[in-house]
Amino acid sequence: MIGGGNPVMQLVPLGVVLLLQQFDIEQMGYVMHLRVVFGIVQLCCLGMLMRIRVKILAMEDGAKLQVPAQVQFGVEVKPAVEQTIKEYDEAKWMELMQQQVVGCIVLACIHAHWGYVVPLAIQTATAPLQLLESPLAKIHALGKPAQGSLKRPFPAPNPFGLPSMPEAPKEKKEAKKDKAAKKSK
Repeated sequence: MIGGGNPVMQLVPLGVVLLLQQFDIEQMGYVMHLRVVFGIVQLCCLGMLMRIRVKILAMEDGAKLQVPAQVQFGVEVKPAVEQTIKEYDEAKWMELMQQQVVGCIVLACIHAHWGYVVPLAIQTATAPLQLLESPLAKIHALGKPAQGSLKRPFPAPNPFGLPSMPEAPKEKKEAKKDKAAKKSK
């Protein structure tokens, strides 16, 4: 599938839109119910984020990580830094919290100003799924080990939602360096 992500995350918005085409919840008088459910879902997501925060704060500092510079569209957004695992998780938690809060506020303003119902319904369905798909939630809330795709530092998501290019294996790079060193001798 496009994006290479979880197929459920890609099909849920489509399902919500199809349901809303079949049932006019504005005409049926369920807009207030949707608003209440939206608020409850957002509070549950914030509760999950606070639970993750408590687990992060309870962690020991751990080993130091070399976090590479974050580059978007050829521009360095964040410089490379060295952080402990706890510091790294705290920074990623802050990004996740900002994403959740800003998304909620923007969507609430759009709904309040223009009265759009579809984005409200889509956000209600996808917000908890997006949160549970984040590496921090998988590690701290679901208890998965920080191995494989959950190994820190987490890969930066592609701004277009496409899978990122895999890095060249380090063994090949080291072999090329060894060959170059032998030729120069």
